[in-house]
Amino acid sequence: MSDQSNKLLGDVTAAMVCEALRKEENQKTTLLGVYGPLGAVQIRVKELGKAIEKITFVFYFANNSEIGSLTVDIQILLPDGENFIPSFPVPMEIAKVNQRHTIVFGVNVPVFAQVGHHYVKMSVNGDEFFSESFEILHDPNL
Repeated sequence: MSDQSNKLLGDVTAAMVCEALRKEENQKTTLLGVYGPLGAVQIRVKELGKAIEKITFVFYFANNSEIGSLTVDIQILLPDGENFIPSFPVPMEIAKVNQRHTIVFGVNVPVFAQVGHHYVKMSVNGDEFFSESFEILHDPNL
């Protein structure tokens, strides 16, 4: 992770996995169908290779110390290292300092065919910024 990326976004203070989120009044967000924090999440699927409704990753960042342009790229890797969700770079503009930021990345109807640890990797301006796993478990008794 580069110092410049860290100054533009701030440190990741939390990363949550849920089904969806809903914006509320007073700048609040409700997480719906929370699986838990990234790094400790186990998602149980009844049938491998069959779509689940949705999975959403919510990243919270501490206060930034600089303004500027950046490109955030999030990808999901399968346990075998192959891309589950290919790279998808998104340009952003950070216009104020001492702000907290939230980045939300959702996947509609994902199909998990492999059990094990999947990895969410975030790069900022081409430098790896954050990486953490979630686990897919096969549970035919759901």
